[in-house]
Amino acid sequence: KGESYSNDKLGRVLVNAYASGASSMIICNHSDFKQAQWENYVRSKKWALDISGSGEKTVYAKFKDQAGNESEIVSATIIFDVTPPKDGEIIINENERFTNTRNITIKLRSDDAARVRIVSNGTGETFDFKADESGWMKIKWQLDSTQGLKHVRAYFMDDAGNRTSTPEEATITYKFRGP
Repeated sequence: KGESYSNDKLGRVLVNAYASGASSMIICNHSDFKQAQWENYVRSKKWALDISGSGEKTVYAKFKDQAGNESEIVSATIIFDVTPPKDGEIIINENERFTNTRNITIKLRSDDAARVRIVSNGTGETFDFKADESGWMKIKWQLDSTQGLKHVRAYFMDDAGNRTSTPEEATITYKFRGP
């Protein structure tokens, strides 16, 4: 069993095939093998998926021995996804502007996220993205001990490894003493 996802923008994958007694093979992105040609059998071959649109992609193969006997068609499927999660949002303490405690609650949501990386003042941690029935995920977070404006950033990642390049950001001012 190979990879479940490919996020290579050119659709490059490595096809691994084992066929006992095979001397040649034919590989194609279509089960009719149109425009495909027989070639010498190798156990591992670089291959380009059909990248017209995201989603499930199937690679088909047949093998032939020295006597010309052909195998049945075999196939493998992979999900081609080059799109990072979208519509990300981050809220700190229900949009409060100030806090007098370092302990905050971060609410997050995003379409197609599997993980989220929270970063604040050089500290970061990655969490599995598990939204509740309303579509939001809550994380308990502790700010650093320095008073002032705090920036909390969220980077969302999907199962294919695509990551948002620009983080979603929220701020809150931490002040535990009066003037």
